[in-house]
Amino acid sequence: MALNEFVSGTLAVGAQNTIWYQRNNYQDAGIQIAMANPKNPGARLLIVDQGKEMRTGGLIVYWVTFKNIGGYATNYTVSAGGVV
Repeated sequence: MALNEFVSGTLAVGAQNTIWYQRNNYQDAGIQIAMANPKNPGARLLIVDQGKEMRTGGLIVYWVTFKNIGGYATNYTVSAGGVV
């Protein structure tokens, strides 16, 4: 099951942002891939890093870091989902 556009915001030129998210009440959902979706024509967002972390009590969280490599600030949303 995908998380479609579960976060939104605006990112300045050259800025980057990290979004943390969880699946199935902090359970391990296997491989998860996230994507930052630019919402302005010509905008370019680059995924810099993404991963999975186990926290105290075995809770699993995922993260994605993305950067605005375009020429102007852009609105964005973030979507994520598993690999089948």
